[in-house]
Amino acid sequence: MLGVLAAFCSLTACANYDERLAVAHKQFYSQNVAGAVTTLEGLIAEAEGDNDEQLLRLELGIALQAAERYEESSAAFERVDDSLEVLDYTSAGYEEVAEFAFAPEAAKWRASPPERVMLNTQNMINYLARGEVGGAEIEARRMRNLVTMEDVSEDERFANTFAWALAGFSLELSGDFGEATGAQREAGDTSLNEHEPAAGQQFVEGEEPAMVVVIAQLGQAPIRRETQYVFPAGSTIHRLNVPHLVQRAALYDAVSVELDGVDQGKVPMLFDYGEHVAQRYDQELPTLLAAALFQAVGRALVAEGVAKAARESVKASSDSKNDQEYAALAGFFAGLITNWGLSELAGSDTRCWSLLPNSLGALRLNVPRGEHSLALQLTGRSQRLIRRTVDVQPGELVVINLVGEIYGTYAPTLGPGELPLAGNSAAVADTLEIVQQASWWAQVID
Repeated sequence: MLGVLAAFCSLTACANYDERLAVAHKQFYSQNVAGAVTTLEGLIAEAEGDNDEQLLRLELGIALQAAERYEESSAAFERVDDSLEVLDYTSAGYEEVAEFAFAPEAAKWRASPPERVMLNTQNMINYLARGEVGGAEIEARRMRNLVTMEDVSEDERFANTFAWALAGFSLELSGDFGEATGAQREAGDTSLNEHEPAAGQQFVEGEEPAMVVVIAQLGQAPIRRETQYVFPAGSTIHRLNVPHLVQRAALYDAVSVELDGVDQGKVPMLFDYGEHVAQRYDQELPTLLAAALFQAVGRALVAEGVAKAARESVKASSDSKNDQEYAALAGFFAGLITNWGLSELAGSDTRCWSLLPNSLGALRLNVPRGEHSLALQLTGRSQRLIRRTVDVQPGELVVINLVGEIYGTYAPTLGPGELPLAGNSAAVADTLEIVQQASWWAQVID
């Protein structure tokens, strides 16, 4: 029986989203964006109608955008936009979280609130890069309507400063100055509000200036990896499979800009998506642990039953003291192995929008008509110089969208493995507060 169980575990483990996306990840982060696009398109063709399809389309949208195929990127995002469902682990009940976070093979992927906002934000970038102000205006309004809904907390509403700044810029370009001012107020004073000429530039009198906007998308967003929180209870060791947030190291953390040989400073980074997601995860963890505990109750009862049966079986065959000690040991290991096997079968959902950047920023440069040269210096753990030349007309907008991590080298991201549940006392205390109100909790403490 244990052999069959182990074989089944190995079969189910190989079908998870992380492994499904491994080749595309390696290509995207190893200077082969075109290869990542092709791989993702193949995965989507295979996944049509399944639980991962929407998430794969979002990943494809990012890859297409990095390849500067902005119209196709918009199409990928808009295929998902109207039907994308959201699940907020910070406010949902543990039973709802258990239904979706611990049945990844059976549950359709649902976006987190920050991921949902990033969909409209990324599509604003696409439309601005295409020079289609009307499309950017629509995405700006969608983003604003999304985050100002009644059930969105104040902290979440104004967290994505980059989205608000880009929305204000898009609305200003569309001529809706009243709404633009409101969005810009939420974003604070950013370079996207700047109307003065860039350093070293002079406007032509009577002629509308052009705009060059450098958008920096740096680092890799945190991703989820399955972790087992371990704790002893009764005669066995129990494990809670929980999606654990793992930070990924950024190759570049800043972009310095020169325009026509004149230093323009660094691109101001407006939103640390990774930090925001990490703060939310601290709020999510108690509910995730409560949901995992809810799932684990059945496993624990089965394991305890197997342990008891093993003890009684050995006891019935002999009355010697040594055999009685062996019975206790046999029961312990029978329960341990059963609990381990059932834990392996009950995986947690680690799916997330993994090709998102860790941080986003923008620098607006107002210039006269004509040809201008830009030098973009990426710095951090590595360095890279990118040169661009633009030829602009009065009133024209040119967007340079810099996705830093596509110039790097792929490195796999591993989870922390097992963690002692007792090592996070604050989360444990909050988890207990949640589960003590549940009727099934009595079965755990009896």
